[in-house]
Amino acid sequence: LEEKISNLEKDSAGKSQQITTLNNSLEASKEQDKRNAAEISELKSSVKAVEAEKESMGKVNKDLQSRVEFLQIEVNSLTKELDEKKQNISSLTGDLQAAIEKMKRLEKELGELKQSLKISKTDIQKLKQETVSYTHLTLPTIYSV
Repeated sequence: LEEKISNLEKDSAGKSQQITTLNNSLEASKEQDKRNAAEISELKSSVKAVEAEKESMGKVNKDLQSRVEFLQIEVNSLTKELDEKKQNISSLTGDLQAAIEKMKRLEKELGELKQSLKISKTDIQKLKQETVSYTHLTLPTIYSV
């Protein structure tokens, strides 16, 4: 009987040791659970912040897309206007070249006219030196001229 009691006491001491170990383990586990709960809470806050940022970025993205569409319309309009102005410039350039050619022809004709109208100095001196006689003209002839 004593042996059984001794064995039971040993078992009891071992069980007591196991209970103490389990209690320590349980306390450590509770502490770990508290840390995990705090970490989960932080992660949930982070997730909420990320979701809010995502929503904000979605709005910014929509605004940017609208702005890009508006700017694309502006670019298309300005490109069309530029093309029209290029066509006008091309047309005006052709008109200007034609006018320059006409002006060159007119300058050449003017030069030719000036040449044909030039009276040499010797011709002028001859005209000055010649005497003109009006004696052969009759009175009605003078008035008719």
